[in-house]
Amino acid sequence: MTSIQKRIILAGIRIKLNRGENLEEILAMYINLSEEEKSEIRNKLA
Repeated sequence: MTSIQKRIILAGIRIKLNRGENLEEILAMYINLSEEEKSEIRNKLA
């Protein structure tokens, strides 16, 4: 995944988190992300 794609995904996830959605439920919807990429996202948002 390119850095631009990561930034777009992170921005979308932040919006959903601000709406009160659960991070794990959000990540479950991103079926094309590997577990490594999901872990990286978790670390950036922690």
